[in-house]
Amino acid sequence: MKVALMLTAFTTDPAEIDSDLAKKLRGMGIEGVICHFGLGDGKSIRKPNETDFDAVKRAGELLRENGIEPISNWGYWASLCTFNDSLRKDSIQLVKDSFKVARALGSNVVVTGAGSNSPISAWYPVPENHSEASLERYIDSLQQIIPVAEDQGMYLVVKPHVLSTVRDPKTIKRIFDHIPSKSLRLGFDPTNIVTHDYMYDTPKLIDEMIAVSGSRMGTAHAKDFIVESQMVLRITEVPVGEGIFDWSDYVFKADKFALNKYIALEHLSADQVPAASNFMHEIILKLQDEKRI
Repeated sequence: MKVALMLTAFTTDPAEIDSDLAKKLRGMGIEGVICHFGLGDGKSIRKPNETDFDAVKRAGELLRENGIEPISNWGYWASLCTFNDSLRKDSIQLVKDSFKVARALGSNVVVTGAGSNSPISAWYPVPENHSEASLERYIDSLQQIIPVAEDQGMYLVVKPHVLSTVRDPKTIKRIFDHIPSKSLRLGFDPTNIVTHDYMYDTPKLIDEMIAVSGSRMGTAHAKDFIVESQMVLRITEVPVGEGIFDWSDYVFKADKFALNKYIALEHLSADQVPAASNFMHEIILKLQDEKRI
């Protein structure tokens, strides 16, 4: 296994990726990156067709020249489950177009969430996200996208979240039973769907995620969490290595099933990256010493 990073800790602009940044990342032990090229000036979304593809291509080349693999690109906050038919149509095209950005980067992986029925954000909760109709719309959206992924030799990795339509192993199973294509992969980000059933037993959750996706594990993402001492359940995300997640179990299983041999650190600020990277390298070395990976 190798350690990767969500590059938003440093930039979302392909023009800002240069040799100095790549060398800085390598000095922190980063060997791969997940790129989000969807943010514009901080107030707008830069969509695929508004992207400088030459800049993306140069960024990918510079990263690889410095020993960093671009492992995936993001799917631009597409709302694939929304009841707004016009928005869902545009979102389906958005993900299809995102394959072009990934290809320019030199990656064959696009990662996307389900989106949301919220008018505010593609990740915010509303009751409709957990409805049967929302799940049916999401499956229909994927069925329109997957043939394009297959034709282009791409993988679409779908990330679950407890607040979204893809909220638990049972729902994941329904999606993967409907769409048997090997081009569809499950984004392994277990912290996103940790509930009271799994918070003290993350190996159980990971086993269920592997089982319900038919071992179609996509990219392996890494976020940690704590359970706060309150009378109402509150699970809070923290930097990798500062929580209660069972990382040895996760890295061992990711090494066996993940789409690639990277585990990607997410939701970190630039100054949090070195400690998280060192922690993950220690987990990997420990498993190697034990001859488990």
